[in-house]
Amino acid sequence: MSKYRLFVGIFVIFLGIFYISPIYAQNTIGPNPHQIADYMDINASSVPDGSIVSHTINGMILSQKEYDPTLIGVVTKDPMLAIETVELATKEAVITNGVAYVRVSAQNGTIQAGDAITTSTTEGVGMKADKPGYIIGFSLDSYESKNPQDTNRIRVEINKIYYSKNETLSSSLNKFVSSSIATATQDPLSTFKYFIAGTVLLTTLFVGIFFFGRAVNSGIDAMGRNPLAKNHIYVIVLYNIFLSVFIIGTGFAIAISILKI
Repeated sequence: MSKYRLFVGIFVIFLGIFYISPIYAQNTIGPNPHQIADYMDINASSVPDGSIVSHTINGMILSQKEYDPTLIGVVTKDPMLAIETVELATKEAVITNGVAYVRVSAQNGTIQAGDAITTSTTEGVGMKADKPGYIIGFSLDSYESKNPQDTNRIRVEINKIYYSKNETLSSSLNKFVSSSIATATQDPLSTFKYFIAGTVLLTTLFVGIFFFGRAVNSGIDAMGRNPLAKNHIYVIVLYNIFLSVFIIGTGFAIAISILKI
């Protein structure tokens, strides 16, 4: 009887998971064998397969500027697996890692296998990256066209990173500052949350270190004046150390809670 109840319990748990977060599976025999996607609502009248997606304060859009620091992933019409965590009226499958076909153009030169691919000024279309900045990943195919307006889809290993090529320290700092400003402009709410969380964390860290230092110094002075009361002094020092750890831990918890809002 207990085994039967255990089986029913596991079945109910799995049923609840699949009911809350629908998962859609496609045939894995096809051109896109390494794709796990999330469904997202994209603010665009037309979303071609392979378009690059970015995040803004107004939601998801097709990327439309070079080296976009807010890029998210790539639209795929035939993912291997797609997860829908929130029911959406209109949705597109977007992958953030793995191999995907990406729309690209030759507006920044011929693309060779192994080249870094970034966003461009053409909506949803990538191009070859030839300077430091954020990229969507690395090309697995080559692409050449005499017309920079032409687009085609090529395989790209999706991996959003900050790409640095022959970069000096000063240029790296300049790019970091400019990309940070761009991100703050695109998504000020997230930037504000990070600022508040960082302020809370640093404040509690400072207070905790202050209490810890004061406890150690006062304990040493007290034992020097009255060695016979060292056991009582140890208790007081340990209490202050515990209080310091508690303050710092509380700061961490509050900071994490702010970021999850």
